[in-house]
Amino acid sequence: MKNLVLTFLIIILTAYTGTRAQEHAPAVSTSVNPAEIMRGDHFFISLIIDYHTADDVTVVSPPFPPSLSIDRIAKNPRITETGAYTFVEYRIKSSSAGRFAIGPFTVITPAGVTETGIIIVNIIPDYEEQASRLMVWEDAPRRITAGDRITLALRVTSAAALPQPQFFMPQVPPGVILSSSPVSAQERSRGIALKLLLIPLESGVFNLPARSLVHGNIRYDIPALNIQVVDR
Repeated sequence: MKNLVLTFLIIILTAYTGTRAQEHAPAVSTSVNPAEIMRGDHFFISLIIDYHTADDVTVVSPPFPPSLSIDRIAKNPRITETGAYTFVEYRIKSSSAGRFAIGPFTVITPAGVTETGIIIVNIIPDYEEQASRLMVWEDAPRRITAGDRITLALRVTSAAALPQPQFFMPQVPPGVILSSSPVSAQERSRGIALKLLLIPLESGVFNLPARSLVHGNIRYDIPALNIQVVDR
C-alpha cells in the first residue's frame, strides 16, 4: 500500500512539473519573406524563439508539400536590445504555384515545448504564366469639390472571373473618406470589380497609385487615379 501511494505521488508530481514547464515554454514568432513569392523562387520561413541558448533548442518541422523543398536550415543565437534569442531560418524552394498551409512547427527547449500556428504561403505563377487584365477607372472626373460625394467604379476591360471587391480595395489616402459600395450581379457581369464612395475633406490632389494584383494566374493591372479637389 505504501508503494502504491508513493507511485501515485510521483505521477502527480511529474504531471505538475510538466504543466509548470509548459507554462514557461518560450514564445515563438514566425515570419515569411519575401511577402510576394513567385513560382521557382526561394523564400524563407523564420522562427524567433525567446530562448537564450541556441544549442538547447530543437525545432521539429512539419511535413512540407512535395512542391516545397527545404534546401537549408540555419540556427543561430541572436542578441538584441530586448534580450537573447534563438533564430531558426528555413530556406525553401518552390516548384509550383498555389496556396499552401505549413505547420505547426514544434519548438523544444529545457523550459518547455511550444507549437507555432499554421503558416499560409501563397506562391504566384511566373509572369509568363499569368494572363493580364487591364482595368480602368470608369467615368472618373478630373475635378471635384471638397465635401462632394462621388462614386468611383473600377472595371476590367476584358472578360475575367472577378475576385470579390475587397481584393481590389486600395489603401485610403489622408484627407478623404473612402469606402467600398456594394456591387450588383449585373454590374459584375459587365466587369465592375469595385465601387468606391469618395468624400474629399480638403483641397489638393486625390491620388490612388497604379497597382498590379495577382489572383490565381491572372494579373490585374490597375492604373493610377488622380483627381483635383478644389475648395467651395
